[in-house]
Amino acid sequence: MSELDRYRWLREQLSRDKFSGRAALVTGDTFHVVPGSSATHMTYAKSIRRNVSTTVAGALEKCVDGRGDAIVLWPGDHTVSTASLAMSKASVRIFGAEEWLGVGRPGLKPSATLTTDIAADQIMNVTAADCGIYGVTIIPITAADAIDLSAAADRFVLQNCFVDMFTPVVNIATVGIKLAAADDLLIDGCTFVSDGAQGNAIVATGAIRSRIKNCLIYNTAGTWASAILCGAATTGLFIEGNYITSYGTALTAGVNGTGATIAKGVQCTNNRFGSLVTVPIDNFDAGECELSENYDSGIGATDGGVLIVAIT
Repeated sequence: MSELDRYRWLREQLSRDKFSGRAALVTGDTFHVVPGSSATHMTYAKSIRRNVSTTVAGALEKCVDGRGDAIVLWPGDHTVSTASLAMSKASVRIFGAEEWLGVGRPGLKPSATLTTDIAADQIMNVTAADCGIYGVTIIPITAADAIDLSAAADRFVLQNCFVDMFTPVVNIATVGIKLAAADDLLIDGCTFVSDGAQGNAIVATGAIRSRIKNCLIYNTAGTWASAILCGAATTGLFIEGNYITSYGTALTAGVNGTGATIAKGVQCTNNRFGSLVTVPIDNFDAGECELSENYDSGIGATDGGVLIVAIT
């Protein structure tokens, strides 16, 4: 199927929610967002939908706090051009097209892209509980976080998303998602790709009772300092079942405990680290991180990798 045929198919299904398992789970209203530059798509969408917008900001404005509304991003580029999106109403969830239809696959790059053209600014600030983003390609701008959570963003979910950290110009201040001191957060089935000395894919400093699981995090060029940062007051963070790697170049620390302060605050379980990750789990003081069944990948047909038994 060509890209054009695929787009037409997705558009047709979105017009009816024909295969959508997500629609039945939404307690509130549903708002569809088409790429703002596409007048033809806007006309088509309005002919079959009552809640259609050309901007994510416009859709967020229409959502009702706590109702459980959904925003569906149609295939294409959705660019924030005025100010960071304010996800300030509880229980609002954003879905990419494939995720909404139930045909998304973890690890594949979704067709709906969320980004910004505001220099050194976040794409979105989440300040309400029970929100989430599912099946969207997210591209931060240079020297900013893509998604920034406040302490009020309890139970936020980032699932099946592709976080592109190779499009922005390399800068240590470019970050995928910053969790802050919220409770019960989940990052699941996401892919984070860097191309050198960017900031962390995930900053988990202060996160409480949260999980990072089933993610692919890797570097393709230059030297990346660390992928996941677990700083001060990170409490009850479970990092499990992830693959953190690098090819052709180095990733210095896969999970970085610089600044960590809580005894047993981080649990690393069943993770795999590529052979070019210099130290898979690093910079924790004694007792701040517990390890179980983590492996450093080996090189060669008969080398199955080495069990990580200590933080060095």
